[in-house]
Amino acid sequence: MPAQQARPRCGALLRQGARAAVARGNTSAGTRTLRPHAPPRPRWRAALQAVHPSGLLLFATAHSICESRFQGPYAAGVQAWAQPTDAMLSGCIQRLQRDEPGRQMPVDALRSVCANASFTDAGARWLNSQALRAVRRAARRARHQGMAVAALDSYGLTKGQCWASERSDGRHYLPIVPLQLHATLRRALSHWGGKD
Repeated sequence: MPAQQARPRCGALLRQGARAAVARGNTSAGTRTLRPHAPPRPRWRAALQAVHPSGLLLFATAHSICESRFQGPYAAGVQAWAQPTDAMLSGCIQRLQRDEPGRQMPVDALRSVCANASFTDAGARWLNSQALRAVRRAARRARHQGMAVAALDSYGLTKGQCWASERSDGRHYLPIVPLQLHATLRRALSHWGGKD
């Protein structure tokens, strides 16, 4: 074996990082649910730094939604949520308030989620805009600690690619997975100084 030590495989690095985080008392090691109204808790930092000191947290946006592929209840849902009624919004708010993150969110924020985050392409764009704002904030904070937080534009890779989604699916794009993997690897390699 050459003088340079072989790099551990990715799975081994992740297990190593999780074990190190747990050893430091961080039993959730990056698995805590993020609350949209509050800054994310820094638990992921310990796990990320244990894996690699100049870690990269890569967030993938939601895929584009190809509504023309929807059939049955999904197609009916797209039509119904195009113009949601007050009763629909109230029911949505009540369902969200039963869950942990929703119980702590103001009603106006829940109404905005219910009105804008429908299972449509417009809903995916809205959710991505909210998520990317959080990614930008996290990236600014992480930079001060020698880490990086970035986004992978899965939406851009899948927008207008209905041919790649099974009939009646409209949200999974199996033929595009290699492109997503390629984009992920390019981003990771560029972060760690590798060549594209």
